[in-house]
Amino acid sequence: MRGSAVRPEVGSILWPDGKCSALGTSASSGLRLEQHGPSASVIFEGNNIYGIYSSFAHVVPQATLEPYVLWRVAPGSVTLPETAGHGHLSEVTGGARLSGTLLDNFDYDIEVNKQAGSLGLYSIDAWAGHWNASYTSKNARTRPRPFVEYNYASGNSKTNGNRWGTHDQIYASAHDKIDFAD
Repeated sequence: MRGSAVRPEVGSILWPDGKCSALGTSASSGLRLEQHGPSASVIFEGNNIYGIYSSFAHVVPQATLEPYVLWRVAPGSVTLPETAGHGHLSEVTGGARLSGTLLDNFDYDIEVNKQAGSLGLYSIDAWAGHWNASYTSKNARTRPRPFVEYNYASGNSKTNGNRWGTHDQIYASAHDKIDFAD
């Protein structure tokens, strides 16, 4: 899923290098992903991501549709926590986010993505989803906004098989920047 732990000096999924504002599409290439340890950030050379991210405001009434495709690659020689001892990583994540309003007081945010590719001898077959709906009372003095949210990410169902079903979060957390206060 889209993460907020982006590092401008390293690259970003949400605000990539090449922008084409007329189409609402951004493309990026060769961004290095960071892996965060308890005290310092370490960049693993060869742990790269390429992608296309689009935003369409008028496809669905009162909503924005944001489809994307990301390709993460890392050679087998790069020791990443998720690839240790497994080999070369080639993973494609395709998904979309839809957010909008209904009847002026309700809003929603839905994102679903699918991952496929290979991790050494394993085939990657994973997915994740995020669903959020809320109501904002516009007549109340304090404007409360109760909401419901559900998140799901697949995992490995058989630890001894050749299918890798654990969803790769790509940018997993912003806790190294803002601690656990969020």
